[in-house]
Amino acid sequence: MSTDNTDSTGRQNETPAPFPFLKTTPEAAPAEPDNALGAFTRSLRTAMRRWYGIARPVVGHWLEERADDLRDAFRNGWDETTTWIKATVGATVLLAVAAVVVMSVALIAESAVDGVNAVAGIEIPAGIDGRTGLLASITGPVWTYLQNHTAGLAVSAPTAYGTWILTGAGTGLLSFLTRAFGARLAWGATGAATGWMVWQGAPADGREVALGIAVIAFALLSIPALRGFRIRGF
Repeated sequence: MSTDNTDSTGRQNETPAPFPFLKTTPEAAPAEPDNALGAFTRSLRTAMRRWYGIARPVVGHWLEERADDLRDAFRNGWDETTTWIKATVGATVLLAVAAVVVMSVALIAESAVDGVNAVAGIEIPAGIDGRTGLLASITGPVWTYLQNHTAGLAVSAPTAYGTWILTGAGTGLLSFLTRAFGARLAWGATGAATGWMVWQGAPADGREVALGIAVIAFALLSIPALRGFRIRGF
């Protein structure tokens, strides 16, 4: 029994196949419009095809080299690692350290603000009830100076006074612990500002004595704060 689709006259039967989706004859792609847009589309497709043919082996070769670098880094250790891996690891570590430092500084600043608020209502020693009055010879003029020069500012005199105390203690401690140039520079600037406020806030008859006491106190405190400090050539 014949299984082809011919009738008794020998002509091909035009009855469609029962399963059209099994048809293997490729259908022609829809023709692109023969205009400027069609020409541009064909040119773009051709350029992309050429670019892909050129870029594929180049990118593949580059990726293979980077994979070899990573394998060599795990196999040979850090000393034999290529520069780009060291730079990537270093940048990542630097960013992580910077993030930690920023968060730490934010916490320290917040703590400093709380400390300033805590000492905002502190009573300034007048030196009358003190045993020697040496401390009051420094803090009294500073307090007087801040009272006279914060009237038109948003910050109050107690807050400025508390900030001065925290700045002196903080810069001295950082200078002692880190020996960093910035910390020592801040410590020196704090001492200079303290001397200026003592001179301006002390009574006219006792300015020299008050400033001298402040300089002596700052010099004694600078011994631990400036430990290890040397002038070049000495």
